[in-house]
This record gives sequence, C-alpha cells and structure tokens, in this order.
Amino acid sequence: MQMTVTKLIKRVRLMILKLIPVEVNPDDLTAPTSSIITPAVIQAFADAGGDFGEAVPFALLQARAQFLSEAKASRESSDPLDRQRKLWLILAVLQRLITMRTPAVRPLLKFSLGGS
Repeated sequence: MQMTVTKLIKRVRLMILKLIPVEVNPDDLTAPTSSIITPAVIQAFADAGGDFGEAVPFALLQARAQFLSEAKASRESSDPLDRQRKLWLILAVLQRLITMRTPAVRPLLKFSLGGS
C-alpha cells in the first residue's frame, strides 16, 4: 500500500480519536508524567509514517489544524468544542515531542546555494 501525506494525516487523526477518551482532564495531556501520552504512544505516532517518518510532524500539524477548524465550526455545542480543543492540545504536545526526536534534515536552501 502506498503511503501519501493525506493518508498519513487520516491515520494520525484516527489514532488520536482512539487514544483520547471522551472525558479527560487537559492537565493530564500536558503533564510530564502523563498516563495518556506515554513513550509507547509517542513511538507509535513516530512510527506511523513508515518510510515517511519525516512527514509525521507535518501530518500532526495538519490534523491539528483540521481539529481546530472543526472546533470553530461547532461553536453552538460546548461538548464537541471542548473535545476538539482536547484533540488539538494532544496533537500540539505530540507534534512537539516527535519533532524533537526527528533527525534534522539539511535545509533545501543549502543545496540551492551550492553547498554540500
């Protein structure tokens, strides 16, 4: 099966929806000793990209933007808005943690300037 960034974004969204229970305290999402965002969860998201591991932080950012957009669209009901904000928060935390683990890629600018 061919992996595309769009499929990766969908995969990340589904993983988040399965990970987060309906009722969760936002402080539990950002705590350093979180029982929700464990090292195994971070590794599972980092591995979700397969050969496109460098695209995982981008997919997390895109999924985060989609959840935020959905939260803004559902302002009339407080429950979905609260849930969307929690999803947005966990994606922000995961994106930050996974980005710190992703090996740096040489910038394209260096190649355009003739550097090696």
